[in-house]
Amino acid sequence: IFPHFYVSQPGQFELSLDFGADCFGAGACHYGSMMAQLAKLETPIGTEYFPVNTWTAQKVTLDYGIQGYFVESVCGANCGDAQMFWVYGGYEYRVGLKGAPLDAVLALANATIANSIP
Repeated sequence: IFPHFYVSQPGQFELSLDFGADCFGAGACHYGSMMAQLAKLETPIGTEYFPVNTWTAQKVTLDYGIQGYFVESVCGANCGDAQMFWVYGGYEYRVGLKGAPLDAVLALANATIANSIP
């Protein structure tokens, strides 16, 4: 898995997780994605590449009682990422897995939380 950074700057990163160094986030070789940025609100807003609509997202409870927002994958010629968004400690986070079900994205989000909260 190779990271391809869409954005890397103070207060924000956004990357694609790819099968190969020359994928650059393309649908055929994309595996997943991650993002963190300074939170502008208490609910996630997403980014230019991965926006979130908290009104239509499925609300789930993540570890530590954190409110998560799950967005299903949309499949056509390729599948997009199923995503989980949340806000914690002044930052907004997102993880995604291409075409994945809720339980897989939930497990990734909880593993991310478990490895980042002391």
